[in-house]
Amino acid sequence: MGFDILVYIILEALSNPNKARVKDEGVNTSDWLQSLASFTGMLFQRYSAAITPLLKPIVHQLYNNQTTEIVVLRELI
Repeated sequence: MGFDILVYIILEALSNPNKARVKDEGVNTSDWLQSLASFTGMLFQRYSAAITPLLKPIVHQLYNNQTTEIVVLRELI
């Protein structure tokens, strides 16, 4: 159950519209998103868990032409 809560918190952070996804120059991914992507990638590599709840919102964002969350997908692969 603890892992489910951690995945929920990650999803909550990814879905927060008030956080900037890119740095001020508008090109590079923001530090918090890059750090969250690295953490998420290491988490799912170390612990065997269902990745589907995390992938669904990321894929949904990609379908809507919002590619900023692709860094999380890259770390998961």
